[in-house]
This record gives sequence, C-alpha cells and structure tokens, in this order.
Amino acid sequence: MKYRTFTIKTSLLGFLLLSLSACGMMDFSFLRSTRTLPGEVTEPSSEFGSRGVSLWNRLRDGDSDDEAGAFLELADGRIWVTGRTSGAGPSQGYLKSFNADGSLDMTFGYQKGNVTAIRPGFISYFKKLVQVGDVVYLAGQTNPGDEDIILARYHLDGTYDTSFNKSGTAVFDLSGNSDYVSDMVIQADGKILIAGQTNENFTVIRVNTDGSLDTGFATAGMFLSQFSPGSSSDLVSKILLQSDGKIILAGHTNDAVDGIGMMRLNADGSLDNTFGTGGKAKTNNASIHVSGAKLLSDGKIIVAGSDGANTVIAQFTTTGALDTSFNTTGYVVRKFSASDNFVVSVDVQTDGKIVVAGFAGSFFSAQAFVARVNADGSTDTTFNTTGYSIFDFVAGQDSSVFQVSVSGTGLFVYGDTIDSGVGLTSTGLKKFTSTGAADTSFNTTGTRVINIGDQSTDIMYSTKRLASGKLLAVGGSSSGGLPEAALIVRYNSDGSVDSTFGTGGAVEYAPFVGPMWEFGDVVEQSDKSIVVLLNYMDAGDPTVRVVRFTENGTLDLSFNTVGYRDIFYEFGLYGSSLALDTNGNIYVATAVMLATDFALGVVKITTAGALDTSFNTTGTLTIDLPSNSDGATHIQILEGGKILLAGRNDVSIDLIRLNSDGSMDATFATAGVYQGNPSGGASGYMLRNVVVKNDKILIAGSVGDPFVGVEPFVLQFDKDGALDTSFGTNGFVQLTSYTDGVVVGGALESDGKVTLGVVTDDSGRFETQLRRLNADGSMDATFNSGNPVTFVAPFGSKLDLATMLQMPDGGYLMGGTASFTLQSDFILLRFTEDGVE
Repeated sequence: MKYRTFTIKTSLLGFLLLSLSACGMMDFSFLRSTRTLPGEVTEPSSEFGSRGVSLWNRLRDGDSDDEAGAFLELADGRIWVTGRTSGAGPSQGYLKSFNADGSLDMTFGYQKGNVTAIRPGFISYFKKLVQVGDVVYLAGQTNPGDEDIILARYHLDGTYDTSFNKSGTAVFDLSGNSDYVSDMVIQADGKILIAGQTNENFTVIRVNTDGSLDTGFATAGMFLSQFSPGSSSDLVSKILLQSDGKIILAGHTNDAVDGIGMMRLNADGSLDNTFGTGGKAKTNNASIHVSGAKLLSDGKIIVAGSDGANTVIAQFTTTGALDTSFNTTGYVVRKFSASDNFVVSVDVQTDGKIVVAGFAGSFFSAQAFVARVNADGSTDTTFNTTGYSIFDFVAGQDSSVFQVSVSGTGLFVYGDTIDSGVGLTSTGLKKFTSTGAADTSFNTTGTRVINIGDQSTDIMYSTKRLASGKLLAVGGSSSGGLPEAALIVRYNSDGSVDSTFGTGGAVEYAPFVGPMWEFGDVVEQSDKSIVVLLNYMDAGDPTVRVVRFTENGTLDLSFNTVGYRDIFYEFGLYGSSLALDTNGNIYVATAVMLATDFALGVVKITTAGALDTSFNTTGTLTIDLPSNSDGATHIQILEGGKILLAGRNDVSIDLIRLNSDGSMDATFATAGVYQGNPSGGASGYMLRNVVVKNDKILIAGSVGDPFVGVEPFVLQFDKDGALDTSFGTNGFVQLTSYTDGVVVGGALESDGKVTLGVVTDDSGRFETQLRRLNADGSMDATFNSGNPVTFVAPFGSKLDLATMLQMPDGGYLMGGTASFTLQSDFILLRFTEDGVE
C-alpha cells in the first residue's frame, strides 16, 4: 500500500482523464455520489411543492417555434392552452395555464407558472381538452411518421394524475400505421371516446377510466368504418354524444370528391341503422372539407367547413338528412372576406347563433377571422356590424384560428401567429365581447400572444438541508451540449424556490474558459456561507474548483481573495464529495489520475481558502491501493476529527478511516482499510451514499453492468470497519428482484432498519420506490404491507435522482433531474416516513 502527496499545479495531461473515461478505462458516472444526512403511496407528500413534487428550470431568453393545438376554459375561469413547441429542441407537446384576465397562472404545474410537458422526448400534438370534475383529459397524437393516439389526465393544478394508468398518460397504437386524433368526448359513466382516422377509416376508440381500452365497445374497443370500403378516404372531425348514449361521427369523406360524411353508433359501438343508410349519411353535392360540428338541443346537427373559397354551414335532421328548414336548402355559403375562407372550428351559442372561425387568404399570407350567423343561417349584423371580424394576433403577422369556443364569459379564439421576419411561430388567444369587439378585460387588449421560449437543460447533482430548514441544490445548466454554468438553487422547506437568494432563488456561476462537465457537492458552514464543489475544463485540463458564496449567494472574496480555490494535478483530478470539520475546514474527496492508475485522494482547505499544511504536511493526500482504478466518492468527518473515506474501483468497494492528520487509523478494518467484492461478481459498484449512525456504517448503491442492468445493494459495517454479520450475508444484501434498479440512497432508522430509495426503468416508465429492510437485512413486511412505496413518472418523462435525505420529521427527500416539463429540470420529491401522504 502506498501513500502519496500530490502537487497543486497546472495539468499537462489532464485531457487523458476525459479520454480514458470516454474509452471505458474509467467510468466517472460511478463516482457521482449521493449524500444522506445522518439520519408516498402512490404520490409523495402533498404538503411539499405540487403534490410532493417541486420542479425548477433556469428559463433562458429567446423565442421558440410553437404551434397551437387546443384550449379549454375551465369551470373556474382559467384557460388552459396546449400545442407543441421547439423550446426544448424537437417539437414537444405542452400545457400552460392562464387566469381569466389573461395573466399567467402562477399556481399551475410542478414549476409554478411554467409549462408541463406531455410525454417529454416525443413529438406530440394535442387536439382536445375536456374537464370532468377535478381532472382534465387531453387527447392527441404522438410519434410522427407512425402516429399513435395519446391520452393524458391532469389534476386541476396542472400536475399529472398518476392514478390514471399509473403515469397519467396512455398511448394506443391501433393498426401499426398512423392513427390521427381530432376530437374527444366523455360519457356520463366517465369512459372516454376518442375519434379520428386510421387507415383512411372513420375511427373511434373507447377508453376506461383507468386508461385501458374498453374491449366491450365495437370490436375490442375500436370502431373502424369507411363510406366506400377500400376506396374512400374518411376522417372524423367531430364526435358528438347524444343524451341517449348514441354517438354521432361527423367529418368528411373523399371518394373522387370531398363531401360531408356522418355515421351514428349505438352505445355499444355498432352502427345505428335508424340513421342515414345503415348508420351512414353523406352529402356530395359540394366539395366540402369538414372541420367542425355541433349537436343542437333539438337533436339536429350543425356541420361547418370550406369548399376551398367559401365558408359552408349545413344543418341535418336527427336521421342524417339535410334539413331544408335551414335556409331552404339545408346549407348556407358565406364569404367573409375577398380572400378565400377556410373554416377550422365551429361552436353554437345558447341562443342558437352559430360561430365559425379560421383564416382568410393563403396559408402563408393569412388573416384570422371569426364570424357569426343567426340560427337560420342569415348574417348576424349585431356582431361587429358586418357579422364577422378579420384580425391579426400581432399586427402585420400571418394569423390563423384553429379553435373557437363560446361560453358564458365570452367568445375565445386560439391559433397561430407567424413572424416571417425570424421564421418563428407563436400562439395567440383572443377574447371577444358578444358584439364582436375585443374584450379588454382579458390582458387589457383582448389578446394574449404566447411563446413558450427557450428552456434550458438543468441537471441536479447534490442537495443539502440547511440549518434553517431550507434546502440547497447544486447542478448545472445549458441550452445545448455540455453544461455551461453551475447552478445553485435555494428552496424553502415547502419546496418553493427562495426568491431572497441570488436572482429569483438561484445563482448562476460561469466564469470558466471551458464548459462545465461535472458537478460535485455543496455544504453549509456555521456562518451560513455556502461551499460548492465543481469540476470543469480549464483550457482542456480537468480541474477541481471549490467556491464559496455568502448566505445571499454572492461570491465570497474573503475566501482565497478570489472566492475560490482551484486544484490541479499533473495527470488529472476529479472531485466528488465535500465535508466540514467542527472548525469549518473543508475536505474534498477526489479521484486522482496517476501515470498508469487511479487513486483515492483527499484535500483539506482552511476556512480562508488555503491548503491546510497540518494535514499530511501539504494539505493533500493520495492513497494508491494495490487494485486499479480506485477513486473516492464520499467523505465524512467523524467524532474526534477522524476522516471516513469511501470509494470504489472496477470490482470492489473501498472504505478507509484516517486520523485527523491524514495518517491511517490502524484500529479500523485491516490497517485502516476495507476493500472487498461482497457480491462476488465481475461488474462494478456505484456507491450512492454512506451513512454513519447507531454505531453502524452503511453503504448503499447499485451493482452490475450499467449497460445491461443493475441491482440495489446495502453493505453494513460496525463502527470500526468490521462487516456486520448480523445483517444479510456477512453484512451484504443484494435485491436480486430488480432487473434495473438504481439506488438513490439509503437511510439507517433508529431501530436499525434500513430504508432505500430506488429508481427503476420499465421500458421507459420511470418509477421511484421506497423499500425498507429489517435490521437483519430481510424485507420489512410491515412497511406498506411489504410493497414498495412508489411514485411513477409520467410516461416518457425521465427521472435521474442523485440525492436522498432523511428529514427531521422522519420523512425522505429525493433530488435530481426530471423531464416533466419540456427540458431537464431540477426535481425534489418529498415522501413521508411511513409512505402515506
């Protein structure tokens, strides 16, 4: 065994550290550590954040390219809008909320006021929102090129309803080909009908309230039919639900000529032979592209569309025939501007007046329009005196309306506005009074232009609980590529961001020549100063930086005169963990690259920012064990000033205890060192945290090949480094029931039991679990009846949790990175002690 000091100097071959990591000689992701301070279930504690979840993203300046989907005015007056945006790179579906006056709803979502993503990482487009009591359903399509149907359910606060299909979303691939969605309605029994097109067919599926297909509907839950089997191209534009449970499908059919097509189904999904001919009715007397329909109180049906130049509104009887009491012909043709009119949406007021909206002109040189006609089809001159309004959401920009909705509060339209100068699209929401004037009670002008903006990629690496009870998280942020800045975010104890810290609760630190590439740890000194450990590239050299900030987040220039201490080593250096002694001195655990090997390292820095030469004469120590590729991942200062250092190499775990001067503590383990491979396998270990409590030392982590699958493990020692043979097999427990379970952290309970936080990945569905072991290492059947306490991330959302803290009330806090919004965000999950809200 060799002990070596190393020199603080500029790296000459630092780039080798990255090169070796990239080629597999050293996997630095295994050096990332989780810190647990000594010391839900379907959802986490509801008193923290939004339903136990707190998200944060460093929103950046810049516009995104957005596209309107649909909007909904909720029963409480708020307005939800959905669409897709490039704010996170590829177009993703999003959901955003505004108050009735047009202001941003700051109570919405996991990150108050920010967007909630829908199936992050996938291009999704939503066509319909429906509120049912205290939840809202969204229906649309996902996976361009092979579109599938996606259905999502949200609480009214904008968080996913994870009681629906476990993750708040359900995806259906009906045919292996593209499935398009146009509309959705909810039955009285809560079942969901979604309509659109599959393989040129009118298509309807029925979904149960738990997110499964209702196989009792039509054929295995799906209705497919064409007007001319094998030759027509048919698309449902609107699905209408009669009071008797029958279902009307209105859309267009194309068999050499466009026309209006309707079908009516019985409640079980079979065709209703009392409607049209065999349940089908079509009108080919005009080339009409149907875009909307409404069911009138007397059972008649209004259908609206365009013939390529004009607006066409038709009315049908309850049996599917044209209603000649409407304008004598059953339809009216209107032109609301000199340009061609394209109707995209229709609604009917309670007084029977019909409102249509769309755009006039060509698609790339268009103005939005909304028009109103009387119940008999005649022009309603009480609406803007002409019966229609032509407008732009933004003066001079091309505008189109995709949805119109009439409610007791007024008339809303929602669509796109294109800034051709920069080639970006925003969405627009406009409110009119009953007379067709802009409703200035909404956003002062009647119009709200919405741009999601540039979302950053934020990655959390460590979280600590402060003496005040507040929480501090450190990580990195970028808008593309490697992290460009360190981020420090302070939270209040309830999960809200502490706006008194830094700027809006965050400090962004980016004075580097090269990009940030990895982050370490954060600790709070007794005077409330904040010490952060970072790793960055300095002109190609991997460098460790220890930075100190004041309590309010400003750089503390009393620390080494510049606010930081940089640590270099000739062949490279990586910092992973921080600790403080009772005097406030700072200890850094490192992985040191030698000429042909890696070793564990420790650096001690005084409160003034200087190397502490009372420690191993230089303030630095390298421990080169006989094995290869060792690196320190965790450091703790024990009672009496001794130092506990944990690490790992390719196939073993290292645990070392040092005296306060840096010498080996020969009373610990074997000459101060434990090194072993308790699993007996050939794969490596990932250590996630080390806990010292109850005269025990606990190491929790995962073991296995990260490219194949890893399993959780716990290794327990007595206080002097001997394996605790009363726990598991020679102090070791491996949870082999997991095929891919990454440990977030472990906690030692006062009764000797062990609580583990685990994240699993089941084909893209990430689930956070709490598991509890008895003091002998067996599974605790009294904890949640022996089942794991779980939080399931919405389908497509990723969870990469890195921190688990045991809180003073006995509960648990997990922190890391998630993609519930459009990009990667800081996430905190709060669980109660016993796994119930």
